[in-house]
Amino acid sequence: MPDLQSNHLARIDFALGHPRRVALFTLLRNKPLAGHSLAQLELQSGLARGALIHHLRKMEEVSLIRRQQKGARTEYRLDGSALAPLYAMIGA
Repeated sequence: MPDLQSNHLARIDFALGHPRRVALFTLLRNKPLAGHSLAQLELQSGLARGALIHHLRKMEEVSLIRRQQKGARTEYRLDGSALAPLYAMIGA
């Protein structure tokens, strides 16, 4: 029977199972401490806003990213705590 960590890793794997989400993950990873606005991610990814929001929600559902409201601006950044089991598994 899979343990909680295995289930969490499987959910992360599923969330990153789409090339667009891998590309978004890479964009966010390149500046992990900086918050990325929806407009910045839209411009950098080339995705339409609706598609971008869909992919960000899938990543947020498994806690790969965090969303933070700063006034009228919404920022996204990687959530390092969700990635710790993944890094431990691959020895990074």
